[in-house]
Amino acid sequence: MLNSGIGDMEMMGTTKENLKNLHTPMFYMIGGPGDIAYANAQKDYERIADNIPVVMLNSKDGHSGTYYEKYGGNYAKAVVKWLDWQLKGQVGQSALFLDDEYLKMKFPEWQGVRKNF
Repeated sequence: MLNSGIGDMEMMGTTKENLKNLHTPMFYMIGGPGDIAYANAQKDYERIADNIPVVMLNSKDGHSGTYYEKYGGNYAKAVVKWLDWQLKGQVGQSALFLDDEYLKMKFPEWQGVRKNF
């Protein structure tokens, strides 16, 4: 979920009740408290079942993230790492999501939380 979240809204026929149907690991990339989607993403994170792995990274870039930067900036780098890990099985790409020291070293302005890993 990139700069998005269900929260208490209904979107395209989806509600917070649909979070119960998740069955694969989830990644939220949010632009910090200044992101209009921040509160909804926080609610989603709390509501996702305790058997589903979830990572949420927060930057200070707001709702537009770094998409306007060349090649999508750091948001794009994070997404590629997630996809390489989750879809290609490249376990080495998981450090951004599972290792607090790696996150602090590579993206010192970001904060991350995770559960169920």
